[in-house]
Amino acid sequence: MLLRNDQLTVEIDALGGELRQGDPAYWKSRAVNIFPYVARLWGGKYTYQGKTYALGNHGFVRHTVLEERQESELGGVMGMEDDAQTRELYPFRFRYEIRYRLEENRLHISYRVRNRDKKPMYFGLGGHPGFNLPLEPGKAFSDYRVRFPEAEAPERVLFSPACFLTGEKVPYDLGEDRSIHLHHRLF
Repeated sequence: MLLRNDQLTVEIDALGGELRQGDPAYWKSRAVNIFPYVARLWGGKYTYQGKTYALGNHGFVRHTVLEERQESELGGVMGMEDDAQTRELYPFRFRYEIRYRLEENRLHISYRVRNRDKKPMYFGLGGHPGFNLPLEPGKAFSDYRVRFPEAEAPERVLFSPACFLTGEKVPYDLGEDRSIHLHHRLF
């Protein structure tokens, strides 16, 4: 999918619905989308209702060719529904969508997951974007920030050194400007 306006051109690959950014020589899985699980499972497996399932790091969306619905030059949707193959890995009926929309010099990305069943559906989702900063000569990486348009109360989910969930969460203070100020220690 190709989105374009007079300020931005954005290419989105049907494989995982990922933004095509960066050089694959340095970053192979560029800007992956993550569903139905973020991070990794102990031994690559989990148990649900007495049955064991295998699921790789960050789930399966990043390895799936998504359906593409381009609505205009400014926006579109990438999505998928469960099938027999996904239910072998993840025993839930769902519809997963990523909506992309250009507005002036901004790219808006939103995720939607719909439970197509009556039982509770457990999942995690997210994106793994990258930013090539600085964008302008004379600027530094730390001159940039990720700003949230509305008041938010995010929490950091803590991981062990081996990248497993610890079960702990701590508040992440955005400050008065509702922003995450970038610095290399974050990454």
